[in-house]
Amino acid sequence: MGETSTLDDDLDDIRKVAAKRPSLDGNGIVGTPKRVETMVREAGDAFDLGSEAALTAWKFCSGITHKRVWASINLLDREQLSHVANVGNYHVTASFKNVFAVTAISVVFSKEARRLFDLRAMPS
Repeated sequence: MGETSTLDDDLDDIRKVAAKRPSLDGNGIVGTPKRVETMVREAGDAFDLGSEAALTAWKFCSGITHKRVWASINLLDREQLSHVANVGNYHVTASFKNVFAVTAISVVFSKEARRLFDLRAMPS
């Protein structure tokens, strides 16, 4: 099992590894994590599509994943089957157009993330 280490020792180890890469700031790596929304916005700024498109696509995907009603209402196709006493019965299906758009943004985002990873992993 080996010797246990403290959190400070582990963080120092991470900073030492980061110090071997001039493009990384060890103090920036270790600290309070950013909110996911902030990370998506910053990553979106790194490529031509922009942070708003990246953030919108992420929010829709997250909303659908977490069963948020607003995401289903806005992203999916729906057909009202009946409406009685302020209660609607709907048939909801995936919208090809919307799913394709969000997927296309995700693919561009992933390709750019890989390009940036490769670029930043190269020795300067």
